[in-house]
Formats: sequence, structure tokens, C-alpha cells
Amino acid sequence: MAEEKKEEKKEKKSFLKKLIMFFVWDLAALVIALAGAKLVDIAYHTFFSLTAYLIIVVIAIVVAGGLAWYKLIPKGLGIAIVIGLIMLPYMQLVVGNIDIYAVDPPEFRESVTAREIRLQMGEFFMTNDKGEEISVMKTGETKLYPGGNKVHVGTLTMPAGNYGKGKMGKGSVEVDIEIDLEKEIGIQMASMGAAVPESSKESVNKMISEQVNSMFNEETLKGFAPAMVEFKNIQNDGKKASFTVMINLPEIEIPFPRSIPYPTGTGGPDLTLDIVLNEMGFPSTIKPLVLLPPGIQESIGKQVNELSEKMSSQFIGMYTPEQFGPGQGDIEGLVKNKMSAFGAPGGCLSESECGSYCDSPENQEECLGFAKKMGIDISIPEMPEPV
Repeated sequence: MAEEKKEEKKEKKSFLKKLIMFFVWDLAALVIALAGAKLVDIAYHTFFSLTAYLIIVVIAIVVAGGLAWYKLIPKGLGIAIVIGLIMLPYMQLVVGNIDIYAVDPPEFRESVTAREIRLQMGEFFMTNDKGEEISVMKTGETKLYPGGNKVHVGTLTMPAGNYGKGKMGKGSVEVDIEIDLEKEIGIQMASMGAAVPESSKESVNKMISEQVNSMFNEETLKGFAPAMVEFKNIQNDGKKASFTVMINLPEIEIPFPRSIPYPTGTGGPDLTLDIVLNEMGFPSTIKPLVLLPPGIQESIGKQVNELSEKMSSQFIGMYTPEQFGPGQGDIEGLVKNKMSAFGAPGGCLSESECGSYCDSPENQEECLGFAKKMGIDISIPEMPEPV
């Protein structure tokens, strides 16, 4: 009987020890996740990508599993390390700061190079439910190299509270642009295709060259620009044109779809500002993208998209139209006008257009006259005599 009681007591002790260690390892996992989240936020400022996150988890499983297998660390600690690293980005959402980034993926014409983008954001304010306007971020000038970097603009320092709207003070976006005029002329010549006969290519090339050059002089560029846009440092040597385009950003208010609670003064998603440039390198809008840990996007995507669309509509309303400068349509339109003046039948500008126009019997005389003027030999087969 005494032996049974002794065994029962031993089992209870063992169970209690296991229960205590379970809570200890749980606490260890939480501490690892919190410490890791803080370190990543300080060093990296934002969340890992899904690929980086999966790589870290796999490495953690292999390393912690190996150390536990060879009894270099307790098995419970190995499990705590893996769980802590799995929890890390989600804990970062709770204890990290809200960081703002800027990026610019390039989608330019072949003739266009944007050397540098300079973003000057104004001071950022948030208004709480008491009507108090609180300064949460001050920034300097941020430099971007299209397609080459992602820049940390700043960190929001928001006290605990509920917030209904944000406001960004006046700022600016500047872009240094270079146009390879010879390459642009080549693009325009190629777009003319078979509409330009070999004997006329030199004169057409000269006409396109004059027109393209005229698009990038001071008078034309400034003529395209709305009031908030400035062109500076304009140079054109006939081979390359370079200039700086600057958009002066007004004060922008960003109302939120609903009051946003911020109970602890920490945590929250990060934000990337995608500086959108049109095909000629001119800034056209800023697209805000909310950054969240892997898996979260799917569960609260609707609310995030609602906020992002609201912010995007506010930015777009303050920016210039998508094509305020001489884009492909502008240049090609002017070249087509010149080609029409050059005398192509019916103003046709391609083989298919000219063929369609000249297929009509009433246009054949005009087409033959144009062909003769351009030195094109067109032989009309004789019709067989009726039997």
C-alpha cells in the first residue's frame, strides 16, 4: 500500500514538473518571438517576405532539431525556438513600429532613362478621436533609383488612441530624366514600317528628327506642364535631351473609412509608397501598398484594400494626369500629321492602311500618282480580253 502511494506521489510530481516545463517553454517561445520581432523591426524595419520567412522556419527546424537530437539543448527549448520564429512576424505586427517605404519599378520607353527620383515628404499628422492633431513623422529627402532600391522613408511614432484621419504636409517629387533622341527617332521610324519607301527614308527620317527634337525643348515641355509642375535644367544637344521634372505636392488629407484603434502605441502594418512614373519618366501618382506578415493579407484583405483604395484616390486626386508630358501617343500623333502632309494617299501610315485605301477603285489614280512621285514601280497586270 505504501509503495503504491509512493508511486502515485512520484507520478504527480512528474506530471507537475511536465506542466511547469510546458509553461516555461511556452513562455520561452513568447520571449523568443518578442525579442526577435523587436530586433527585426530595429534592423530591418519591416516584415520578411514569404520566401524569406519559410527559409528561416526551415533553418530553425533543422538547427534546433539537430541540437536537441544530440542533446546539446533540451527538446522543449528546441520546440520553443521553432515556435518563437514561426510567431516572429505576427508578434512584429503587435510590438513593431509602422514604417513607410518608397519604391519605383521602372516601365519606361526604350529611349527613356530616369537617373534619380527625389521624394520630399511633408510632416505627417494623425488626428485622434479627441480632435487632437499629433505629429507622428518628420522626414527629409529620400532618393530612389528606378528599379534599384527600396528606401526607408520614416517611422510613425503614434501614442495610444483612436485615429480618424491623417494629413501629409507639402512636399515634392523630382525626377532626373534623359531621353536618347536618336533611339526615339529609330522607334518612330520603325513604327512607320512599310509606309515609307526606301527612296524616301532619308527625308522622312529628317522630318521625324526635327519633330522629336522639338518635343523636348523648353517651350514644348513647359507647355505640357500644369501649374504644380516645374521643368528645370533643360538641355538638348540633338542626340540626347535631359531635364528635371518636379511636382510640388500640396497638403494632402487622408480620411480613414473608420476610426482606427491604436491601443498600445505599438504595432501595425507597414506602408510602401509606389512612386508611379509614366512611360516618359514623369511622376503621375503615388500608389500606397499596405505590408503585412505572410497569411494575414488573406484574412483582413478586404479592410486593408478599402483603406488602400481610399488613400490612393486621395493621392491621385492631387497628382497630375497619367500623361501630362509628351508620351508615345503625342509623338506619334505629331509624326502622323507630318506624314499626312507628306502626301501619303488618304493619310495612310502603314502597309495595311495604304493597302486598304488603295484597294478601292476610286482611290487607285491617287495611289498610282503617289507611287510615281515616290519612285515606287507598280505594274498593273493587263486584263484578259473577253472571249
